[in-house]
Amino acid sequence: MVVWTLWHRDTFDRDTPISREAWGFGLKRGLRRLWQANLSEGIDETGARSFSSFTLDWGGGTASKRAHIDTFRTEPLMTLRGWTQQQPAILRSVAAAHARLIRSYRPTVTSFSGQEESSAILTAIEEARDLDQFERGLDTLTLVDSPD
Repeated sequence: MVVWTLWHRDTFDRDTPISREAWGFGLKRGLRRLWQANLSEGIDETGARSFSSFTLDWGGGTASKRAHIDTFRTEPLMTLRGWTQQQPAILRSVAAAHARLIRSYRPTVTSFSGQEESSAILTAIEEARDLDQFERGLDTLTLVDSPD
């Protein structure tokens, strides 16, 4: 079972130390918390990027892995925030797709920034006509560009 930690960084005051926001078991649960944190605190009510940044770490030691969501892409994040208000369970599907992408691609690559998989999800949000189309496409979502 994967043990994860969700970290919060204040990007306004760089002297503020990074803080542990949450921790738990199961990659999908951790990814769901990462998405929730970014939707609730990573962008404000108007869709502007906030001064909160979140990173999910798991694995530990030399096998440590990281996931991050690009909060500069505020439009798809606002769309997803609206969809979660209509259908809160969509974050479970997003986290499952995110975990599948991580498990599918990370073993085959040597370098990752930690946000490639979430970028593919954000692109799918931008390209979807509506929540139903987005949700149907999650199971077949792949990374657009291979990082290697």
